[in-house]
Amino acid sequence: MRTARFSSTASLWMLALVISFTLVEGRHRVIGSGEPVVAAVGSDAILPCRVEPELNVEDMTFEWSTPDPKHPQTQVIFLYVHRDRSELTAMKNAFFKDRTTLSLENLKHGNISLKILNVTLRDIGRYKCLVHRLDGEKQEGTVELIIASSSNSLTTETPLHPTEVQTPGLTKEVDHTGRPVQHFGLVATLVVLLLLVAGIVATFLFKIKHPMQHDVIKIPAVDKTTSPFDALLNYCWMA
Repeated sequence: MRTARFSSTASLWMLALVISFTLVEGRHRVIGSGEPVVAAVGSDAILPCRVEPELNVEDMTFEWSTPDPKHPQTQVIFLYVHRDRSELTAMKNAFFKDRTTLSLENLKHGNISLKILNVTLRDIGRYKCLVHRLDGEKQEGTVELIIASSSNSLTTETPLHPTEVQTPGLTKEVDHTGRPVQHFGLVATLVVLLLLVAGIVATFLFKIKHPMQHDVIKIPAVDKTTSPFDALLNYCWMA
């Protein structure tokens, strides 16, 4: 009886773990770019940033900022602040007045990429897009902007449009320091799941070899199309 009780408890723990794994996978993240955006002086540059999984951010508060050149370690200046479904222009730095824009339509799909118009050498630096209260907390992504003195200075790996720079794909997730995000929580969840499955298998084998008094082992019939893993799960639920 104790072995059967242990098996039932293990089954419940496995179900809870699967549910937790699903919830972790469903959390939203802010993704910037792991590759720098390169633009020529006088052109427009798009700083990529998006929320995944896709989420309508029209009603959310988010901002674009860059370190203040005078106090880069402690202060930032704002390029764009979105609040109450519109731009909060009072917080925009004068240097970026009439030089930044984004697509309000794209906000419905979680795309908060920002376009900087008529870039200059002063625009070189690291930019941060920060979303407030995303799954109850602040989350951010970063983008590095490099300005070339002329289009001839750009490498062939950064193709240009006559009026707009083609930015790299949004394929890498980075943190506020620009380093790739390591999902240790996801790895830990997978490890625990594997250990739990191994424990259930060990319990199953133990009951087969050492049945206790009055402990009837119920092994469900398995047809040829049932996988070993499915058979094990059926056993756990019947235990």
